[in-house]
Amino acid sequence: MNTTDLTAAITATLGDAPTDFDINAIADEITDTYGADLASIDAIPGEEYWAIVERHDTTA
Repeated sequence: MNTTDLTAAITATLGDAPTDFDINAIADEITDTYGADLASIDAIPGEEYWAIVERHDTTA
């Protein structure tokens, strides 16, 4: 996934609250952890994905 596709996929998972999260930081952590050649965010185990998302909650 390129950066644009990755950020779009992340945004889609956040529903009505994408502005509550630092999407670029989420994308960076996913890329650092899973590599730039990730085919889909669905390849990330759910618990791990949501833990990454929670670390970048800007409302906390």
